[in-house]
Amino acid sequence: MRLTLRTLLAWLDGVLPEDEQQQLGAKVSSSVVATHLVERIRMAVGRTTIGAPRPDGRGLTEDPNSVAEYLDNTLSAEQLEAFERICIESELHLAEVAACHGLLAEVARDPAVEHRLHVEERQLIHHRLLGLLAGIHDRAATERVEAERRGDGHRESRETAQAIREAMASATSQPGPGAVTPSGEGVVTLEPERARVRPAERSSLAAWAAAVVSLALLLALVAALVWSLSGPLAGRRPPEVARVEVQGGPQDPVVPPAEPGEGVPAVNDAAPVPAAAESALALVPETVPIPPATTAETGTESMSSELAADVSPEPEETDPAASTALAVVVTEPLQVGDLASELASIAEDDPANSVGLVGGEGVLLRRTDSAEWTVFSAGSPLGQREEVLVPRGFQPELHVRGVTIRLLPETRAVLTVDPDGVSRIEVVFGRAVARASLANAKLGISAGGLVGTVTAGLASPVAIEVELDRDPGSDPTSTPPRVRSRIYASRSLSWRQTAGGGLPAKQSLEGIDAQKTLGEKMSFEWASTDPRRIEAVRNQELPSWVESGVRPDRLEKAAGEALASKVAATTPLTQALREMATDRRSENRTLAASTLALLEEFDELVELLSAESARNKLESRQWSQLQAATVPLALARGGDVASRLFESFANRGPHGTADGLKAMALGFTDEGLAAGADRRLVEALEHPSLIVRRYAIESLIEITQPSAVDRGRYRPDGLPEMRREGVLWWRGQLEKGLVRRSPQAVAAPISAASEVIPKSETE
Repeated sequence: MRLTLRTLLAWLDGVLPEDEQQQLGAKVSSSVVATHLVERIRMAVGRTTIGAPRPDGRGLTEDPNSVAEYLDNTLSAEQLEAFERICIESELHLAEVAACHGLLAEVARDPAVEHRLHVEERQLIHHRLLGLLAGIHDRAATERVEAERRGDGHRESRETAQAIREAMASATSQPGPGAVTPSGEGVVTLEPERARVRPAERSSLAAWAAAVVSLALLLALVAALVWSLSGPLAGRRPPEVARVEVQGGPQDPVVPPAEPGEGVPAVNDAAPVPAAAESALALVPETVPIPPATTAETGTESMSSELAADVSPEPEETDPAASTALAVVVTEPLQVGDLASELASIAEDDPANSVGLVGGEGVLLRRTDSAEWTVFSAGSPLGQREEVLVPRGFQPELHVRGVTIRLLPETRAVLTVDPDGVSRIEVVFGRAVARASLANAKLGISAGGLVGTVTAGLASPVAIEVELDRDPGSDPTSTPPRVRSRIYASRSLSWRQTAGGGLPAKQSLEGIDAQKTLGEKMSFEWASTDPRRIEAVRNQELPSWVESGVRPDRLEKAAGEALASKVAATTPLTQALREMATDRRSENRTLAASTLALLEEFDELVELLSAESARNKLESRQWSQLQAATVPLALARGGDVASRLFESFANRGPHGTADGLKAMALGFTDEGLAAGADRRLVEALEHPSLIVRRYAIESLIEITQPSAVDRGRYRPDGLPEMRREGVLWWRGQLEKGLVRRSPQAVAAPISAASEVIPKSETE
């Protein structure tokens, strides 16, 4: 048997046949690396402050379904190695997988899982479990509001944890008349305010299986819920669950919990609530008879396969967190290489060259030493300096020395290592969210003028945002863009100002101390308009993307999958994107064109914006979204990037429209409008080229900000007779002098040569 992470977990949980258990034990004993990993697993699972991944997380290891697929041995071969490498790199993910594997191993030892539940039993358990969760959720929400009003978050956490313990204790210590299924078997009754295991006149192994599994699922979901409401709780550890002897008789006894001193640890008021998987593991009865474990090599199915099918709700009703808790334990791994050799290669690498690895799903682009962009696949190692770019619709991750950095769509960043060994993320533009499993983790951040190191506080999300902008009418090839950067703290963080590379700052910026603690929901803000000052701002709410990222819609998700498949099958990257830019599906074409625009190639973008044929023409909404996502960013990047866009306007746009398209893309000042650009904009509404008409109405709407009714008066892709009425209305606005950003602006005698709008051929 090969030594992999999966077989190592199976050996730790004692689910292998005796001969394989001894064989693998000998391998572990003879491997220093494997022995070290065993200690890491035991320490990670036993650490109550390590937390757990979000139940609604995304990415290869953040998504609970990925953990379930790994435990169920259904994770694809190309993802399996990356998944195991991330688990080895991250204590949080290692603890999650190990604790869930241990939980399922305990459940698999129960012979009752061989008995199927009736549909009525399964539905009753499911609905009453939801009722219990709803009751606890309402109480937790009420306590949180009260705690925020009193400023006593720790008390709120303890009371919420106490509510969970009371509900779970009643489930094992309060007998009473219970519900009976049509078959007469006893079932678990869970109510919103209490949970009781009520013995019926007759009992069965299936009923006890329902009790065991539903309680395990309950605490896993509750712990995940409480974590999402208030972060890592500072309440008490839940008490030991009553141990149940499954005898199959008419009245199964309920044994009360042991008192402290009888082998059960005393409750520690100061100890935090365990992670979701660890809490669920505590629910498994310890005195259930244990059948011989089996593996795929013996040809025997894992009994927990029936458990997942019988107890879990229908697929469309299954909670993501439940997917992890009800995954199937299969101990035979796919053949992806020896864990010992893999771990040894990681451990023996030069620390100066071992930075981390790429995680998550989707497409991440990497700039090579030759300045070419390539795909940076999941599981790839990170070098000392990595420049990365995220296409629209993807949220990949970087796992860097204990810190997970989630990059949001349309983000460009540079990963380096400071001289003191602390990893640093520089966000050039876009957004990123960093989080670590250890409270003492550090991360260097460079975001515009915000340059420093987070020395504490990464246990909660720390978000970074850099926006590039420019003044309307300014020349991006000669005028630097406006840069605005922010760093958000979900809870609190400690920040130390530094120079580039983490070196001591020669002079700290004004507004905050060189060493500063940022409170909950606060942010640092910096703007290039006042580059010597940092503002500490208190926010009522953080942006939604800090916690949950950006969720693509159905079409964007399908386009992302198509892009991932295309770039994996076709090289070089730019060739794959150009081919996809001619795809028959418009969402695929727009994603490919926007990705090429991020790579500073704009020919396909201008061709798509200019398309007028029935096959290639974009709908109005698609055109507006594509233009807004690509052209302003290209201009704000300035210099050569803006020049390449102007070249594409000239080479790929309709003949004779390059100057006008450039002027409308740059925008207008009130002075330029008063000098005649306003009239040329209104006249452009009758231009024969669709891209000119679309740009003209977009410019007029951006300048005047009309009502929703007035916005719909003109449709650039409508028939000429239908457009005529809208043109007349805009001419009326022009005659009234209302085509201005500020209607009170007075015309100035300046030239508007750079704001040329193509005239209609009818003139």
